[in-house]
Amino acid sequence: MQQFNDSREKEETKGGEGDGDIRSPQSPLPLCHAGISLTAGEVQNKEEAMSITVLKIVGALTFGLAVWAEVTPVKDFNLEKMAGKWFVVGFATNAKWFVDQKADMKVGTAVLVATADGDLDLSYAYLKENDTCWKLHQLANKTETPGRFIFYSNVWKNDNDLRVANVVYDDYALIVTNKTADAGSYIVHELFSRTQETSVALQQNFTQVSLDNGILPENIAILPKSNECPEA
Repeated sequence: MQQFNDSREKEETKGGEGDGDIRSPQSPLPLCHAGISLTAGEVQNKEEAMSITVLKIVGALTFGLAVWAEVTPVKDFNLEKMAGKWFVVGFATNAKWFVDQKADMKVGTAVLVATADGDLDLSYAYLKENDTCWKLHQLANKTETPGRFIFYSNVWKNDNDLRVANVVYDDYALIVTNKTADAGSYIVHELFSRTQETSVALQQNFTQVSLDNGILPENIAILPKSNECPEA
């Protein structure tokens, strides 16, 4: 089972930090990547074509649910070590809003604060093209599983199941969130870094993990550097 990590030497000496894994053992080709295509000669009528399309959609949804079930928070998660400022340097999801807006997205910040009750106070900030700031604050409630938090977003009107899938506390973190609303659910991968600089190996690993979990190649972004919002 391949791990999500940066292959740099310093991470090999961290005593097991960052050994979370969200890959399946055989890393099967996702159904949505299988390159299935149909020619006119293969489909006899519209009803048959419709039935095949439905089966493909159901299969893709089933794959997504199976992948999500395998996302286990990192072992021995430490919220206090996770706290502080991170840069959001990578983002991946098949959600339509991201497809429409990814060209304008740049590196943002995420400030994590551990509350006295063990919950996660999370604040995002992104500097927009007109030098105004887009900010979002959320209190994520702890669960019985360390490294897993849940919350409802009043902004996006969805339920969120957030899991810290992998982390090296002074370097990077992989955040995987399942978002569910009336219209359906989707998964978001975020690559956090303590600086805006990330290694090529880390970027490639993030991309591969996202591909393995059914996110289309064009929906995976390593974000360009950006100035920070004031007081971010």
